[in-house]
This record gives sequence, C-alpha cells and structure tokens, in this order.
Amino acid sequence: MDFTIAFEKITGHKPFPWQHSLYNTFQSGVFPDVANIPTSFGKTNTLIVWLLALAWHIQQRGNKMSFPRRLVYVVNRRTVVDQTTAEAEKLRRALDSTDPVMVQIRDLLASLCPQNPDTVLAISTLRGQHADNEEWRRDPARAAIILGTVDMIGSKLAFQGYGCGFKSRPLHAALLGQDVLILHDEAHLEPAFHTFVTTVKRLQVQEKLQFHLMALTACPLSLEGQTHTLSTEDFENPILAQRWLAQKQMKLEHLQTEDSKAIPRAVFAKALEYKDSQQAILIYLNTVDDVLSVQGDLLKENLRAQVLTGTLRGWERDLLA
Repeated sequence: MDFTIAFEKITGHKPFPWQHSLYNTFQSGVFPDVANIPTSFGKTNTLIVWLLALAWHIQQRGNKMSFPRRLVYVVNRRTVVDQTTAEAEKLRRALDSTDPVMVQIRDLLASLCPQNPDTVLAISTLRGQHADNEEWRRDPARAAIILGTVDMIGSKLAFQGYGCGFKSRPLHAALLGQDVLILHDEAHLEPAFHTFVTTVKRLQVQEKLQFHLMALTACPLSLEGQTHTLSTEDFENPILAQRWLAQKQMKLEHLQTEDSKAIPRAVFAKALEYKDSQQAILIYLNTVDDVLSVQGDLLKENLRAQVLTGTLRGWERDLLA
C-alpha cells in the first residue's frame, strides 16, 4: 500500500512532507508527544495518517498487530469537534468507494471485525447536545474514530461519564483507556486536561496497556517530550510556503471613553468610517447589551452585521454559517 496514493485518493491532493514523515513514524510504532504544526497546515488530516498506518500494520502483522485501533480526537470547542466529525465522515465515504486502493484498505480493516464487515470504521461524536450513536462501543474490535469535547472525554476516562449509568461507566473508561491514540488538539488551551491524560497514560503504560497521547498544537508552550514538526521540505512545499508567507495584517482601533454608556455610540461611529472599505470589520465589546446596541445601529444604516456571543446555542451558530 502506497501512502501517497492512498492519501491522495481520500483527500484529492498529495500529503504534505510532515504528514508523510508522521506516517513513517507511526509505521515504526512511535508516537510523538507533540505535533507542533501551524494552523492551516493540515493537522486534522492526522486522522487519515493514523488510519493508513493502522491498515499498514494490519497488512504487515495481521492478528499480531500492535497499533491502536481507536483514535480519540479531543478539542475544547464544539465547532471544531463538528468540523472534524465532517472530515471523519468524508474519510469513511472514501473507504466505501469501489477504487481498488480503497477496497484494499477496507478489506484490511474488515479483518479486525469479521462479525461486522459492513461498517469497518466506527465514527462517534461525544459532546453536549449531541446524541451518541454508540458505534464506537458496539464492537470493541472495530477501528473507530471518537470525537469529543474535553469535558465529555475527560469525564469518561475518569469513570464519571456524563449521561452514563454506573454500569456503563467502566466500559466507556476501558474503551477510551486502552488500544487508543488520543489526539489533543489545541492542547495549549487546556493544560489541566493534558496533565490529567498524561497521568492516565503513565498509569496505563505501567500496566503494559497500549495508550498513546499526542498534542496537536501550533503553540506547544511548556509541553514536553518528543516533538514532530516541520522540516525544510515543508517550507519548500509551494502550498505550505504560500500559506506561511502570506501577509496577515490587522489594524486595531482601541476606543476609550470616560463614560462606559457612551462606548456603543463611539464604536458605532468608528465602524461607519470603514463602511466603504470592502473589508471585514470585527467589533469586540464587553457586554451582550453593548453588542446588540451596536448591531441595531448598523442595521439601521442598512449594513450587514452578524452577532456572535457566548449566549448562542449550536443551532443558532449553524444558522449564521
């Protein structure tokens, strides 16, 4: 199985050098502690790198395969969980095609679950207000991608899964706690969770259970351990070079007034100065009332104004998109 060909069949483009290098690392059975990859450089496609490495290990070692068959993707934002779920489902649709390369990979994955050959890759999303389809726990032998928020995955690992009965909590902890690779995206935003999972990893490894943890982050900060990062080839790649060197400009207008009640009007007046600029204007305010006040004034001027606040539900957020 050729990694580059298989990757391109799934995504429509060739892998970046760092993705190919990570695949080679996974082939050797090594899992870096940190993947220090900039935003927009394809971190989400680590799902595909894992799956193709899993297929390779099955091909090489069969029933003696020692590679995690479950990948758990954790991030602290529901929006990113949903976006990554869409990528995982795209991956599964690619596996369902009649392309010979995809058929080969599907057959390899099917060997893990001969009792359920029709669904060789389980995909389940665990987050608040999202029903668990239970695919990830119906057949523990099957390859699975489990996506969830920090609270949902963390509580299950701690035998306190939200919405779980006391009988099912040990099962959830077991499936998330062994034969697994946990990808912690934006790990620098949740250091407490990463410390917790690192402790779980230490305990599991002591018991000789297969438990791997890798942080995906553009800002590793104090994260320690083996790091997988970009090489010279990545910076010479025409697509990545264009993204890396693209000009990113922002002009900040910081308004100050002695009377806090005058802030909305001052912000509105400043926003009007840019109404013909053909640019995206971001307005940050401290209260929801101020946000709605400025939005109302902009709408009166027949200007388009979208509002994003912490009070929005997922349903309303999706309508904005």
